[in-house]
Amino acid sequence: METPLVAWVDDAWKECRRCGLDVDPVESISAFDFDYVLLASMERPLTEDATRQMEILGISEEKILSISETGDHHSQVLHYLYD
Repeated sequence: METPLVAWVDDAWKECRRCGLDVDPVESISAFDFDYVLLASMERPLTEDATRQMEILGISEEKILSISETGDHHSQVLHYLYD
């Protein structure tokens, strides 16, 4: 069974939309019903900043998943989506 993507949010959402991508502002995340947030940055400082931003928006730490800087990133994403 596939896990549906509810939304894609990014601080640079305006630039993404100009490129034709369906991206929403990070603050809009509270309007969505979701099980987890997947932080897809490969850079630890960006992941830490995004984690703090999610927590400020009221998202519990248990719902925030991230990809580590090492290892097979494709396998890690599949693990989050299908396990």
